[in-house]
Amino acid sequence: MVHCARKNYQRAVELFEAHDTPAFGDAATAAYMQRTDTEYLYSFDDDDSGPFGWVTRLNTADNPFS
Repeated sequence: MVHCARKNYQRAVELFEAHDTPAFGDAATAAYMQRTDTEYLYSFDDDDSGPFGWVTRLNTADNPFS
């Protein structure tokens, strides 16, 4: 289990309540990514970014940037 920092948790609650998010974990991940200005996320369980336009999901084992 990983602790969610308070600054990420508060934003995650806002995102979870404002969007049709399937899981609080997705909102927490998006909150962290937004705070750290992270655009790319490796994900093998879904191929879209959900309601979060700043999340770009990568679902390949190969590095798409090399």
